[in-house]
Amino acid sequence: MDTNDLKNYFDGLHRDKKDPWDFWKSEYEIRKYNQQVSYIKEFIDSKNILEIGCSTGAHTKIISNRFPNSSITAIDVSEAAISQAKKNLGKSNKIKFVVSEISEYISLNSS
Repeated sequence: MDTNDLKNYFDGLHRDKKDPWDFWKSEYEIRKYNQQVSYIKEFIDSKNILEIGCSTGAHTKIISNRFPNSSITAIDVSEAAISQAKKNLGKSNKIKFVVSEISEYISLNSS
């Protein structure tokens, strides 16, 4: 599957449903994400966080709350997902949303 196929697939999912995996409503998903980020917080307190595959921003919100002094770059291949994430999280100076495939992003941003 090439990048355009991925974009089309995930754009279709996010256009048809605002929360395709029930990340925002599922108590299980919310509990799981909070637990994952808690484990990370025990070992890392980074000032810059890269979230790959941010979807509609549910995990981004948890990361932002757990790391209040960090800047977050949240990436997803789907423009529809990023658009929904921006709506879900609103304007934030600490979160930068990027529409990109991760390998393209890394190649453009590595020095």
